[in-house]
Amino acid sequence: MDIQYSADGRTGWTTKKTLKTQLDHQFTVDDLPRYTDGYWRLRYAGSTRAGRSP
Repeated sequence: MDIQYSADGRTGWTTKKTLKTQLDHQFTVDDLPRYTDGYWRLRYAGSTRAGRSP
């Protein structure tokens, strides 16, 4: 999962940190740059593993 930042929330998204997570687990983020203005998002590119829905 990537944590991305954009100054205007529409363009220029840059990855500031990449995290590895597992299904149904929480995560914490340390050492992320601090900006006073702008937008943050989490981006998950998907999985190569196929699974069944319950």
